[in-house]
Amino acid sequence: MERTRDGSSFTTRRVRGIQSGEPIFAMSASFQVAESGFEHQIPVPFWPPPEQLEDDTVVAQRLMGRDPNVMPRTTRSRPFESRSVYPVGMPAPEAPIKPAWYRLRSSIDGEPILHACLLAYCSDMGLMSTSLVPHLASTPRSHIIGASLDHAMWFHRLLKVDNWFLYDRDSPSASASWGFNRGSFYDREGRLAASVAQESLIRVRRDMD
Repeated sequence: MERTRDGSSFTTRRVRGIQSGEPIFAMSASFQVAESGFEHQIPVPFWPPPEQLEDDTVVAQRLMGRDPNVMPRTTRSRPFESRSVYPVGMPAPEAPIKPAWYRLRSSIDGEPILHACLLAYCSDMGLMSTSLVPHLASTPRSHIIGASLDHAMWFHRLLKVDNWFLYDRDSPSASASWGFNRGSFYDREGRLAASVAQESLIRVRRDMD
């Protein structure tokens, strides 16, 4: 770990992961002392509430073997329950969007930092595949190689991850086997709690040509 900055309000650290003598991961993290200031946010988009949607794992288990876009890993239970507005098996939206509700399956106590860490874990779920939404009708998910290339996240307000929260994702652009994806996290009251951006690899498998 490298101490990049130690200020009166902000602190920055850099971390590198090494495997077999080679760097395979790098992270920069910035921390700020809590303080008051101006506030505004973009409006929360209107989507059906989670009570009107079905658990994505249940949907995937029902469609496994019948829908080419259902991957085996999506049939396994995860720490976070998710309920998508456009689940697998439904017609995909024309726009590259992927709104869904999430919540941790277990209630937890603990400091806000624990909820922030779990939200960071959740932020990678389904983000890369947002850039695939307009293309899955012509190219099944099993024919695509996808991987996160870089990932950035900003925390705006506190959010409890064991309550339902909206993860609203979109992909402004895809080109040259790269997809650019964004996400916004809102609580049930419509407060924007965090934002995320990611570049990802999206490449059609050569053995499927």
